[in-house]
Amino acid sequence: MRAFVLFRLGGLLQIGVAVVTAGTRQPHSLAVVSLAAVITAESLGLVALAVRRHRVPPATLIALDVCLCVAGLFVGAVLARRQDAHSWGYFMYPYSLLAGVGIGLGMRPGLSLACGTGVLMGGYIGSALTELGDPVWNVIPNSLTYVCNIAIAAIVAHTLRRDGRNLDRLSMRLAHEESRRAREQERARQARLLHDRILQTLETLVRDDRKLDGVLRDRLVAETGWLRAFVRDGEAEPCDDLEEALRLLAEEKTLAGLRVELHSEQLRTAARGLPPPSVATVEAIVGAAREALTNVQKHAAVDRAVVRAELTDGEYIVTVLDHGRGFIADASAAGTGVRESIKARMAEAGGSGTVESGPGDGTYVELRLHATAPSTGDGGTGRRVGPGQR
Repeated sequence: MRAFVLFRLGGLLQIGVAVVTAGTRQPHSLAVVSLAAVITAESLGLVALAVRRHRVPPATLIALDVCLCVAGLFVGAVLARRQDAHSWGYFMYPYSLLAGVGIGLGMRPGLSLACGTGVLMGGYIGSALTELGDPVWNVIPNSLTYVCNIAIAAIVAHTLRRDGRNLDRLSMRLAHEESRRAREQERARQARLLHDRILQTLETLVRDDRKLDGVLRDRLVAETGWLRAFVRDGEAEPCDDLEEALRLLAEEKTLAGLRVELHSEQLRTAARGLPPPSVATVEAIVGAAREALTNVQKHAAVDRAVVRAELTDGEYIVTVLDHGRGFIADASAAGTGVRESIKARMAEAGGSGTVESGPGDGTYVELRLHATAPSTGDGGTGRRVGPGQR
């Protein structure tokens, strides 16, 4: 863009020099002034467009510019011949040499570039031979200057575009690498915090048998093992088995004091022989189901819940039912758990989550996600769904 603008301004400088020089010899005719004004206005318009868009004008405008330049070559030649000002008044030739650089900068190598060059050369040759009466031995070498200027401009433009693409790719790789290092540093910081605070506290409790009953101690042992593996490895093994993930969730909640009755026979039968769901699908469903069961523990005032998992018409359907105290489902008092961890989580994964409840009527949560729903987030890589994961 800068090269285009500078060459175009250089061409306008040629017009200015010619007009000033001619003005010292004899007064300008209205036709000469008009031609100079039209060419200057058109060039300044292209310069303004290039600066505003931060790029060379499109090839269509370059082609129109070539046509105007050719017309200017003929008109300028006629005016120069009539005023006997061939050597100092014919400003269109030097202007067209610099304006032709725009062909090489704005048109990609190929037929359009060759045609633009040929049209501009033909315009100069025709105007010089027919209007100015220049000899062929002078016109032909002069016309080759167009080829040289445009070819060099095309080579430079191609090199700049290639280097720009390479720089874009390098910048993208550096940005990804910087992002990766930032994630690793943040994970290391979080791991240190987990190790120094939560993990140390859990292991201290596990070692003190006098303060723990058997169920709670088993629960803490499981949580401590998972947390230590997470601190050590950062990410556990992904899981693409929905039934297994729900089974682990049921065990987790049962250890925490909520008896979860899991019915997944239909899912196991329907999914036999089919490709497993994506990790993102499993994470979305199990995460929403975990939040539903957590709400049962916190608010339902019951110690039992039923989870049912099915695969029907290519859609995973997981329901969570309790017969607790319930709540007004559309009230803001339901909290962000329902909105964010259940409904929003399922919506982000391409599915849906509905909650039906009423005071004293218990709560029914239904999660639906198509088996081929597009994965989101980390693109299908995630942490294993297991005991203690939040």
